[in-house]
Amino acid sequence: MNYPMPWAWPGPSESAVGLSIPVPFPHPAIVTELNNKQISHLKGLGQLLEPVARIGHAGLSDAFIVSLNKALDDHELVKVKFSALKDQKKVLTPQLAALTHSRLIMRVGNVAVLYREQADPEKRKIRFE
Repeated sequence: MNYPMPWAWPGPSESAVGLSIPVPFPHPAIVTELNNKQISHLKGLGQLLEPVARIGHAGLSDAFIVSLNKALDDHELVKVKFSALKDQKKVLTPQLAALTHSRLIMRVGNVAVLYREQADPEKRKIRFE
């Protein structure tokens, strides 16, 4: 399936996943292009993480997107667990990445790992060689 880039998503009246927040979510970050070595490094780091956010019966609610954006700002690399809506995870994970302007690093089982580079270079926690 071909998913549009975040800036091509529908406007506030036609929210992509039924959210009342404007799409795209206002955030200064730009989705960073990563090479295979960087993605591999992030996958290794992601396997060691505990889930920071859990998708429950409310799905991709406004509050969930706001809290996930905060987690991405704080940590850059975040693991998300699907506690509910497990049958929709293949559709929801690309939407989640687009709504948060992050990069989907991997989805294994009921877990997804997202990465968004910190906008401020001094606050970046993950460095690539």
